[in-house]
Amino acid sequence: MLLVGGCTTRFNAINLNPNQAETTNDIYYMTKAIVSTAYDYQNEAYMGRPAEAGRYITLVRNEGDDNFGWSAGSWDGDYLRLTTVKALQDQATQENADQYVAIAEILYVFNFAYITDRWGDIPYSQALLSKDQQIIHPAYDQQKDIYPDMLAKLQDANDKLGKMLGPGSIVG
Repeated sequence: MLLVGGCTTRFNAINLNPNQAETTNDIYYMTKAIVSTAYDYQNEAYMGRPAEAGRYITLVRNEGDDNFGWSAGSWDGDYLRLTTVKALQDQATQENADQYVAIAEILYVFNFAYITDRWGDIPYSQALLSKDQQIIHPAYDQQKDIYPDMLAKLQDANDKLGKMLGPGSIVG
């Protein structure tokens, strides 16, 4: 009886958070995308993954890596990072903010390059489409097909930045 008396028909009205934002500014997506990419990539450099090749010379005393004491890994974190990049790109595209679209394309390529360098053939062209197109089992793309598309995305980002900066700019 006590539980029934505790219910209300105004549940949704009394449980609104007046401090919760309804939209997010592009700059916040960009900050999260850059920081998560940088921190996660740096973390990879110290956890025995491909990013550590840049600091290989410092691994002389690390027995686990020297003896190939590696364990299984997952790309879940990598694709999770990319969902933030996609949110940045989608919102920036909707708001015609080419500077953020270009930054999102660069981060998109950086993260996918890392994933394909590490894993080879990966979900790429259909990746990140579960929300928009309900593709929950994306097809794998061959690595040889991924690189040309990533180069085209970088060229597109460069063109967008070049238009914004004008003639004589570094990227133009």
